[in-house]
Amino acid sequence: MSDATPRFAVATFMRVFDVHPVQDALTLPELAAALQRFLVKPRLRERIDEECAQIARAVEAWRSGLPARGRAGAKLEAI
Repeated sequence: MSDATPRFAVATFMRVFDVHPVQDALTLPELAAALQRFLVKPRLRERIDEECAQIARAVEAWRSGLPARGRAGAKLEAI
């Protein structure tokens, strides 16, 4: 093996109804990314990403001296 990157053997299913697993060998970052995809449902992930973006916008506005808007801005103003 010429690649010194450690790989982890995994068996996954392409669809819920599959009866035969697909075998693969993943690097640690690939394995972590694959596992994280199933920890949070896609809609919840979208809401989390949007809330993080709102927080980032509020922090940027606060740092530039502008009044921060929205729920995140109100929380920053309270602090």
